[in-house]
Amino acid sequence: MYQELPTIAELYQKVLVFPLEKPKKSKTPIPENNIEAVLLAQKDKVRLRSVLTRHVFLIASLMLAEFSRHGFKFLKRIKPLFFQLLSDAYMAEKFMAYCDKNKPDNAVLYAYWFDRWANILAIAAYYKKDIRFIARAHAFDLYEEDNIDGYIPFRMFQLKRVQKVFCVSKHGSDYLKKKYPGFTDKITFTHLGCPEGVSASVQKSPDNSLLLVSCGSVQPRKRITEIPAIVAQLQMPVKWVHFGDGPQMELLKEEIQKRGLAKRIELKGHVSNSEFRVFLAENAANAVFLSISRNEGLPYTLMEAIACGVPVMATDAMGCRELVSEETGELLPLDIKSEQVAEKITLFHRQKCCDQSFRNHIRGYWNKNFNASVNHTQFHQNLMDCYAG
Repeated sequence: MYQELPTIAELYQKVLVFPLEKPKKSKTPIPENNIEAVLLAQKDKVRLRSVLTRHVFLIASLMLAEFSRHGFKFLKRIKPLFFQLLSDAYMAEKFMAYCDKNKPDNAVLYAYWFDRWANILAIAAYYKKDIRFIARAHAFDLYEEDNIDGYIPFRMFQLKRVQKVFCVSKHGSDYLKKKYPGFTDKITFTHLGCPEGVSASVQKSPDNSLLLVSCGSVQPRKRITEIPAIVAQLQMPVKWVHFGDGPQMELLKEEIQKRGLAKRIELKGHVSNSEFRVFLAENAANAVFLSISRNEGLPYTLMEAIACGVPVMATDAMGCRELVSEETGELLPLDIKSEQVAEKITLFHRQKCCDQSFRNHIRGYWNKNFNASVNHTQFHQNLMDCYAG
């Protein structure tokens, strides 16, 4: 959501951000003068028994509906889902009390993720018919197969109460419409955007070497641990730089050590977004961004790469094909093997990688399709025109 804040601060007279819990000090601060964070409740003060008493009919009906739809899968998770629902009902109470006290006029209720806050607002809308909200849907909050036991709890209830769901990719929109055909009129898509890249370097390396860049959590679905095998098969001068850490970090280091690639690889770990963007810009003339993930929504890092004119090579995972094409790089088969990726990179390096006009065209593609100032402004203008109440 932080990427949208500059646009939001400019377009709205006042913006209230409702975190589920108190943000940690390490979180990105909210600098805009007209944006305020409102913490509705502290977790340790919730009396769940009294919450159940006040909402027993709604909670019982939602739990029964989930059992009817998901059967044994739901029973496996019945306890945590029950307490999640109690917590969401409590937060809905607090939100309704805040609205009653402050009486916001001409407000847009916007859940940036189609998950917990969508559920809280759906409960609030159940009790107060004048509460209308919209939501974005990305990846973990959209694709049910990637969640525990292959479904997202209380999804039907959320869809009944939400005014509109804006998926960040057409793929996501098509998926949700197919999954819930009764709600197709509530589902659409609108692309995110990212800011213009820092002034990109055009200085090529003297030896025409390749800089391979990746970014993401080191976990199974991202397949980061398979990249050392790709690097080992590349014959041209190459360096791979990865941004991000995660549960498979030690396995990644073992793969690097096993192949003797320590001098050709740099693991940056977790860095700030601004540091990542500056790195892309400073190395734009020689870099190619690589993603071989099995699961993506509409990857923000790919947007940041093309904003700097950096070609992208990514697997055909979910919304990736809306960013990756012959105009920006190369779309790879989802189940591609490491030796095939190495072959693709080698051919791409020979044919397109050093073409500065191609890189300039990539920046033009970003400007036309994923420019944050354009996409976010149009999105929020639409929200104000159609969903303020």
